[in-house]
Amino acid sequence: SRATGESVGKYAISSTLDNSNYEITYVGADLTIGKKALTITADAKSKVYGQVDPSLTYQITSGALETGDSLSGSLSRATGETVGAYAITSTLDNSNYEITYVPADLTITKKTVTITADAKNKVYGQADPELTYKVVGLKDGDSLTGGLSRATGETVGAYAITSTLDNSNYEITYVGADLTIGKKALTITADAKSKVYGQTDPTLTYQITSGTLELGDSLGGSLGRETGENVGTYGITSTLDNSNYEITYVSADLTIGKKALTITADAKSKVYGQVDPSLTYQITSGTLETGDSLSGSLGRETGENVGTYGITSTLANSNYEITYVSADLTIGKKALTITADAKSKVYGQTDPTLTYQITSGALETGDSLSGSLSRLTGESVGKYGITSTLANSNYEITYVGADLTIGKKALTIAADAKSKAYGSSDPALTYQITSGALETGDSLSGSLSRATGESVGKYAISSTLDNSNYEITYVGADLTIGKKALTIT
Repeated sequence: SRATGESVGKYAISSTLDNSNYEITYVGADLTIGKKALTITADAKSKVYGQVDPSLTYQITSGALETGDSLSGSLSRATGETVGAYAITSTLDNSNYEITYVPADLTITKKTVTITADAKNKVYGQADPELTYKVVGLKDGDSLTGGLSRATGETVGAYAITSTLDNSNYEITYVGADLTIGKKALTITADAKSKVYGQTDPTLTYQITSGTLELGDSLGGSLGRETGENVGTYGITSTLDNSNYEITYVSADLTIGKKALTITADAKSKVYGQVDPSLTYQITSGTLETGDSLSGSLGRETGENVGTYGITSTLANSNYEITYVSADLTIGKKALTITADAKSKVYGQTDPTLTYQITSGALETGDSLSGSLSRLTGESVGKYGITSTLANSNYEITYVGADLTIGKKALTIAADAKSKAYGSSDPALTYQITSGALETGDSLSGSLSRATGESVGKYAISSTLDNSNYEITYVGADLTIGKKALTIT
């Protein structure tokens, strides 16, 4: 048997060999455990510049570890972080193995970095802006050599931005961009213009109201306007241009204003009831352009009664500013003579209807007179002028008056025959109205009397009875004085 142990080394071989018949001398020897051959091959590794090292691994490419065995030590690599190949070294060991190490490399490859140029622009005539870029993937602390530049040229257009940026640790992908020279903003404002209808167009001009032309630059093209010669606004148009400028054109108008024209109506007149005269006018200021005329006409305010009616105008021409000076058509009163009919009545009667005749002129169809005839107040016998309030505002009325005559009323008064005896007092003298009658409230002035005398006989009864409103017929009678009876004894 041998000494216990399985590691590499010498293990004494001991003996228990025996035979009772022998004096055994035992000459020992060793059982030698030699190292086991083991080939370790490093795995080639790589990383991108800037990344953390990957784990370093290996393969046992010859031999095998006995169950439960392991290797002490580790793999490492040569120092350095720039792009290149770095040898992987080993301190792997186990005293029971004869290790053959097959090295490999950790390779650091270029890191991909993307450089994107920033698109730039400037306005025609300005200095170039600084050319800049954005980098995706550049490790902190690293920098790039080289720079950006652009294709040459100063007119409006796109100029490619190129790159010489570099770093040996990076695989550079360059995304280009352009420096764009944009048109310079230029605002051109047309000057508003005007003229009066019929005049020649003024020269069309403009101002540069925003921006300026670069030294030596000019604009091609010109200003024009919409066609037309009638009154109105005509847009001023522009073909002004320069390819290096973004021209904003602010339009204006050429305004054709109305030509001043004064029209004065002629005053007209007519008599009420007549046909209107023709309405005419004069051009009292300004003139019509050759070939022009006025539309519309003159009219007047409606009405046929006496008065003044403004003469109105619809005369027009859109190219003229017409000042209309009005006048009137005057309707004058129509002459009319009215003659009152003379009237009469007897005192106490009702007034007859007062009438009249139109003795000169005539009423127009459908016309009538307002008002009426009346007479002066009074009911006594006499002449009472007939007056008139007859009127119509459309007529100049001449009134020829007349009278209403009140004649005396016939009244017959008959004295009553009276008698007395000689020597007696006279009886009251009385009378009767035997024809006609006194109007209510009327009385007679005067009285009855008789002829003087007291002797027997007839004495006529006379009358002074009177009333100026009556035509009195007096029928007389007698007062008879009879003999007085006398008895003589």
